[in-house]
Parts: sequence; structure tokens; C-alpha cells
Amino acid sequence: MTSPSLEVSHSRPNVSKSTVRTRPLALQLPFTLPQVAGHGSNTVSVDQLTVPEKAREALRRAYEAWDRKDTKQSRMWAIRALQVHPYFGPALSLLGILELDEGHPADAIIGLQQALQYNPNSPRTYLALASAYNEMHNNTDALYALSIMAKLLPDSWQLHYEVGRAYLGQARFNAALEEFNRAQQSAATKVPEEIHIGKAHALLGLRNYPAARDEFETVLRKSPNGPYAAESGQLTVLLDSQLKKPAPKPDATAHGSTPPRMEQ
Repeated sequence: MTSPSLEVSHSRPNVSKSTVRTRPLALQLPFTLPQVAGHGSNTVSVDQLTVPEKAREALRRAYEAWDRKDTKQSRMWAIRALQVHPYFGPALSLLGILELDEGHPADAIIGLQQALQYNPNSPRTYLALASAYNEMHNNTDALYALSIMAKLLPDSWQLHYEVGRAYLGQARFNAALEEFNRAQQSAATKVPEEIHIGKAHALLGLRNYPAARDEFETVLRKSPNGPYAAESGQLTVLLDSQLKKPAPKPDATAHGSTPPRMEQ
């Protein structure tokens, strides 16, 4: 009798007895609260000057609501900004990110692509677009969006995290692990849980189960009640059960029996 398999996929979480799905990047918009022309920025671009004050004020309120995790108010103010200025790229981008955050990656892709038509130099928009593509298992397009973002914001840990997710989706586990390590280096002292989860899944793909277990253990130690605690706890138990099993006898398969194994 075979042991429970360990299936690794890379979309939204849906943990069952032996199935793990990693979460998408938890976008914290913005990386730093963006400046809106006329509200604390000393440098105002020509494009910003063409945006009506009412639209910029509405966007500022939308960002503030997002910062409070009030998505309903954030959406309302972003829509109001677009009612004043229909081709306002940052407002379109925010609406796309809200769609992604609410679990609608296909709708997010449409909105984010439109946002890039009017705001083509926004690393935040390329990041969200790549995350949406990864959600849809369209890893090639995700990597293309990230290649553009890398020219705009090369030192972002989110950039390397999403590249790692894309490589996981392509079963390029060594490359994924390298990107998650880069993300960890870029994150400096406070390493987000997502990075440890990403590294763990890459290590599972490489069948390095002890190292994968260490990553899950790190998540449990750093955030025992966090969003990844249940997944990490269940996988730690499963890995423990697998690692403690004795190695099969040399002639086990010769007599028709199947040795315990972990599948991916």
C-alpha cells in the first residue's frame, strides 16, 4: 500500500489531507504610499498636471481606504476618480488589483492591461498583472510582465517572489529556489512568510524534504496564528510521517510490493 502522496500546485490555497496549494502574492498596495500630485510630492510630472484635482483627490482617498484594508471604499473612490478622468492609469490599476485581491484574476488582467495603456511605467501594475497571470497558470506571460517590471524596480522582493512562483508553475524548481532566495535577500531583516512557503514548495519539488520541513517550521515559529500556519502545520506532520518511515528492503519491489514514496 502506498503512502499519502504530496501534490504541489501553485494557485490559491486549498489544503486537504495531502494536497497543498500556495497562496498568491499578498499584494500590499502600495509598496510605499504613492504620491499624488498636489499632495506632498515636490516633483509633479506633466502627465500628472493634466489630471483634474478632483480625480487626484479621489485617488488619494482610494489609496487611504486600501491602506485601511477597506476595499469597498477603495473601489468607490477609484471609480469616482475615473468618472472625473476616465483614462487615469493609477485608478485603473487599483481597480485591477482589487479584482485580483478578491479572487478574480481574469477580470484583473483585463483591467491591468488597460491601466498600462495609460500608465506604462508602473512597476506595481506589472507586478499585479504577473500575479494574475500566475493565478491563471499562464506563467510565460507572467514572466514577460516581470521582465518589464525588473527594468523599473529591480530590487523588489515581490518581483523575485513572483518570478519564483512562475518557475514553480513551470516545474523549474532549482530556478524557483534561486528566485525565492533572492527575494529573501531583498526583503532584508523582515522576511515575509510567503517567501518561506515558496522556498518550501521548491524544495518539495526537488525532493529535499528535510529542508522543506525546516521552511514550514520557520513559518510556524514566526507566525503560529498567521494565514500560512494551517498549511505549514499539516505539511510538517505529513513530512514527519514520511521521514520517520524506514527505508524499503532491497528486494521489496522484486516481490511486487510498492515501497513508501512521496509523489509530486
